[in-house]
Amino acid sequence: MTVSDEYADHLKDAVDFGRTVTAYDNAEDSINDLVASAIWEKSDNHGSYSYVTVIENTTDHTFEDVTLRLSLYDADNVKTEAYASTVRSWAPGEKVKFECHSSDVDAQRVVATADHFTTK
Repeated sequence: MTVSDEYADHLKDAVDFGRTVTAYDNAEDSINDLVASAIWEKSDNHGSYSYVTVIENTTDHTFEDVTLRLSLYDADNVKTEAYASTVRSWAPGEKVKFECHSSDVDAQRVVATADHFTTK
């Protein structure tokens, strides 16, 4: 697309913004695919439950400041939300342990999504 010189910077900004949004969407899809496939282990500490998983970053993205939101479903399929610990940096090929401590929910099912992350 060709525009006059006075609009060239505006076009460049729009194209750059589009690339940024596309890259973020790709990273978001990638991290959510990783997190969705995680298997969470539950431990009971006298009525206080912990949930732990280890996930390998099989993407080409380096994720930073990762926080996972856990939807914990009890035996009656009632959902309670909790958060797994954050990770400062998660490089491709690296395995990271995510933990959620001290929940009073005896979850029968855990569904996790990326609540917050950035990419390097």
